Amino acid sequence: MGKQRSIAEQCDHVAKVANLKKEAAEIRIMLARIWEVKGSALMAIHNRTNALVHFLDIGLPDQAAIQHREIARLHLEREERGNAADSLRVVIKLSTDSGIREEAAAKITEITTEEAEIQSELGKKWADPWHAGHGHFSAHEGAKALPWDRKNRPGSDPVSPCR
Repeated sequence: MGKQRSIAEQCDHVAKVANLKKEAAEIRIMLARIWEVKGSALMAIHNRTNALVHFLDIGLPDQAAIQHREIARLHLEREERGNAADSLRVVIKLSTDSGIREEAAAKITEITTEEAEIQSELGKKWADPWHAGHGHFSAHEGAKALPWDRKNRPGSDPVSPCR
């Protein structure tokens, strides 16, 4: 049988692990800032995600919430509104600070409203007479082109290269 640690030794061990994780999280945050300066939001998101996991592991949900908020900002810069909204929803769950929670809730409302407006505009665009009946057929599925198909925009050649 192995030697069992005393409660004091166990507490010391937990404190050492917690300090290492806190230092690891701080290093990840520094790396995220470097990646942001270099223009790689994706790597910044990756490093901030690792930081927030460390903060959650050592029981610092408020610090994790801050990282989620930064991740949401990076997603918005990349025009990934759905991912930003998801991160902000996590901020609301994690945060015990009502100021952060209210800020995140306001941002989610703003993103959702903007998405609804974009969808509404797309709906109007594809309901206008020019677009009616001008879709081309896929060689594989026989389906009409989707709204984001570049070949189907005004002024472009609606003929499919699949012919």
